[in-house]
Amino acid sequence: MLVSDLINASLRKIGVLSSGEAIESTRQAEALIALQNMLRLWGALGATSYYIVKETLSLVDAKVSYTWGDGGDIATARPTSVLGGHVDTETRPVNLISEREYRNIATKTTPGQPTSIYVNYTYPLATMYVYPVTSGDGHSLYLDALKPFTETSSFATVADTLSFPVYYEEPIICNLAIRLAPEYGRTASEDLKSLALFGLTALKEIHAVNKMEFVESILLRTPVGADTLRSK
Repeated sequence: MLVSDLINASLRKIGVLSSGEAIESTRQAEALIALQNMLRLWGALGATSYYIVKETLSLVDAKVSYTWGDGGDIATARPTSVLGGHVDTETRPVNLISEREYRNIATKTTPGQPTSIYVNYTYPLATMYVYPVTSGDGHSLYLDALKPFTETSSFATVADTLSFPVYYEEPIICNLAIRLAPEYGRTASEDLKSLALFGLTALKEIHAVNKMEFVESILLRTPVGADTLRSK
């Protein structure tokens, strides 16, 4: 969803726009700032917003693992989880495997086209293990990573595309509509307020459950695989 589409959807909730209408660029820029401020606040309140980022990694011959985070092999923000990926083309997907599955691979330096990855979500750098390892083939790995919204640069203009998990869309639209209503002399309906509150509360609860599952997995010494983290 484009940032502009999200803003327009919020304004339709309070009757500022009709279907098919759009606001002028100055108003869009103001609404963008309101959206960014709202999502920062949500993070502080325990309802961290996540968005999906597409990453590209040029694989190095015989290299088994890659670090991910500031200063790592993938020098972008450390992911909360990896949702999927493929090598070179979408017809060559890679499997997300658990720590146990990776540990059971007898020879981790087997050359070939990578078919599996295991991501260890350590901090401050995550570590991604690739199997098999490339050998003179010049492969590239394309990944869909889930990351928390933290900075304005996450989406800097209304023309940027947002790839939130689908269950974030309604809470964001409804809560942004309530924030924008006073600027247009509108009053949010009680139904809209109820939807906004319900959605934000649900996000907090989802985030709390995911954090607890992650902590429990460490205490129980069981690996957190992609299936566990995919719900974030």
